[in-house]
Amino acid sequence: LSEADLKLVIKILGEEKEATKIAKNIVKYRKTTKINNTSELVKIIEKSKRKNYLSRINPCTKTFQALRIFVNKEITELINGIINATKRLKPGGKILVISFHSLEDRIVKYFFNHFSKNKSRPSRYFPENKASNLVLFDDYKNKTLRPSKKELDNNIRARSAKLRFATRSKNKFLQPIELIRKFKRYLDLEAINV
Repeated sequence: LSEADLKLVIKILGEEKEATKIAKNIVKYRKTTKINNTSELVKIIEKSKRKNYLSRINPCTKTFQALRIFVNKEITELINGIINATKRLKPGGKILVISFHSLEDRIVKYFFNHFSKNKSRPSRYFPENKASNLVLFDDYKNKTLRPSKKELDNNIRARSAKLRFATRSKNKFLQPIELIRKFKRYLDLEAINV
């Protein structure tokens, strides 16, 4: 990836504030030496970031997350997956999605909220737009289930997991184009050829 593309991947998919400096240092290092393993990449990232002694997460977490999401095309897979699952779901059936980071959770939350009967309007004074009111789910309660302390004691990786669920309405399935439009920049970013 070019420095500009790498910066976008780290900044957008990893939500990393210091993406510019990290991308610049990765490209600078690559010009002289090939990055052969993760420990080399860790050193580059650690040198690029300011020390934050209050942070509980590893300074490399967001960058590695961004690269993993990009390589695996996780946002594209998530959006296609929830659309196809909803399409195949019978009325009254439940769709359950576990997300592990804020980007995934934002997409799932938007999908369930925006395409449910009780979709909120930007303002209560705005008229209800029936034409764009595609209802795929019955009343969605914006509720997440988190792992219990007992589960966390057995599986620390579950600490960031959020479970959201919605019930399929009886309405005919129509393609939720607004979902794709809303998260188009993520899909476009994942479509970059390496």
